Amino acid sequence: VPGRRAVPGLAHPFAVTARADRVDLTEDGRVAIYDYKSGRIPTEAEAAAFHLQLPLEAAIAAAGGFAGVPAGEVTHLELLGLNARKELAIPLETLAETWARFVGLIARYQNEATAYPARLRPQRISFASDYDHLSRRGEWDDGDPPEEEW
Repeated sequence: VPGRRAVPGLAHPFAVTARADRVDLTEDGRVAIYDYKSGRIPTEAEAAAFHLQLPLEAAIAAAGGFAGVPAGEVTHLELLGLNARKELAIPLETLAETWARFVGLIARYQNEATAYPARLRPQRISFASDYDHLSRRGEWDDGDPPEEEW
């Protein structure tokens, strides 16, 4: 199901888009969103810290941004794997907070004075980037200490 939600109040127009794997309406008009995973389902801690796809899709659904799905309260978020499933127990306040943090992030990125880090979460990356030679990698790398080159 394609979805879109505009982010109002920014310096430049911006909208977040998504393609939900599955969106269901419950009998009482609330919304359940499912995401199918072909690989490993993240742990609860990983999901809370790094898996923000479903909470952002919930924000889109709450605003009526999914095609053919009326705006409604999201009551169920679930990851479905080949041999596992995980319901994300996310309170409505946390969903609203996730959307607010996202809007703040986009506003910060639209500020011309904002620097863009080479890697947002280097502790989670286990591969080299094509842009490592452009970054100040030695400042966050846990390998060899940086060497000054002049």
